[in-house]
Amino acid sequence: MTQRGQVAGPIRVRGYREMARVCVQNGRILVAIRRLSRNGRLHYLAVDPETFRPLLAAARAVTLLQPSQLAHVRRSPYWSALARNTEAPSRLRNDGVLRGPPESDGVFLTLDLCPSTSPFDRALIEELVDRVGRRARVPVGVSVSGRWIVRHPQEFKWLRERSYTGGAGLEITWINHAYWHPYDPEETHPERNFLLTPGTPVRAEILKTEQLLLEHGELPHPFFRFPGLIADERLMRALRQFSLVPLGADAILGSHELPRAGSIVLVHVNGNDPIGVASLRRLLSRKRDRLKFLPLASAFAPIGPELSRDA
Repeated sequence: MTQRGQVAGPIRVRGYREMARVCVQNGRILVAIRRLSRNGRLHYLAVDPETFRPLLAAARAVTLLQPSQLAHVRRSPYWSALARNTEAPSRLRNDGVLRGPPESDGVFLTLDLCPSTSPFDRALIEELVDRVGRRARVPVGVSVSGRWIVRHPQEFKWLRERSYTGGAGLEITWINHAYWHPYDPEETHPERNFLLTPGTPVRAEILKTEQLLLEHGELPHPFFRFPGLIADERLMRALRQFSLVPLGADAILGSHELPRAGSIVLVHVNGNDPIGVASLRRLLSRKRDRLKFLPLASAFAPIGPELSRDA
């Protein structure tokens, strides 16, 4: 079983495709959501339905159950969140999970890496670790596009290395943010832009980013953030097919929105969000009422699935 981290030698991922089967490994119930060949051996990318934690398991180490046995996990936090947040009707803008339970004692920080030619905000990451993560790693969701990874290999490597330390650093939840992340600044109608651009290969947008993460030794979590936070019911049905929970945001810092208890906070760190970066810096610099950052999975347990789509 592989959980995450640096791997010696190249990783070749082939035959990558979606599935949704309950499986058992050492008595542990999991949901296998992808089938792939990793360096020539059959593996499954699986999700712990109670914790949302991904793992990569060799096929010989797990037992697939019959499709009818998916009922074993239908009431789990993961499967409940998937069903609730992809059901119709859906909003065009910023649908999906926006916040965790209102009694949360912190917020859920997500950093977006849309395709960009600008250097990413490394200094902000360093400040985040310095101010918040001196004694323990800072939980943060990194919403990454495949094209950003390809264009910024050294910055991607540096970011990953921030999560390999045993003390100060980052505890990264990798969030799929599409591969090409189409965007036409001249198109004023959102229903014809981003992943709703006519002719967009949605399946490839979803799977290619995950495959790229796996080839770098990282494990994608079962979350997806739509480019531009724009999606329709067709895209929501596609997410359910690919077993991914859609993430919106309750506090978009670049739009001058302030977080509250339980907010999923969004700031772009791809060099194109000076307002959002400045806002997060101000929040980090507060001596009183400093933000506490929580692991993204805790937005769903124990009552998250009941509240997750509330604004």
